[in-house]
Amino acid sequence: MDRKVLVRKKWINFYLETKDAGFVCCKCDVSRPTLRKWYRRFLQHDEAGLIEQSKRPHSSPNQKLNSERNKHFKFT
Repeated sequence: MDRKVLVRKKWINFYLETKDAGFVCCKCDVSRPTLRKWYRRFLQHDEAGLIEQSKRPHSSPNQKLNSERNKHFKFT
């Protein structure tokens, strides 16, 4: 298992034991929004939710035309 996943799992387990997000954030040097994000993902997907997700967009509206489409346009 990835080191980052193990660290996130530690945060979640610590939070589940203490039920004190402020204490966990202070001790683990992590922000509340970060703890909240990983806790929600853990609740939805269990340990699989602790794996980093791609930040790559699903689509790109400013995407350049590919060579196949360029054949249909005459650029001057």
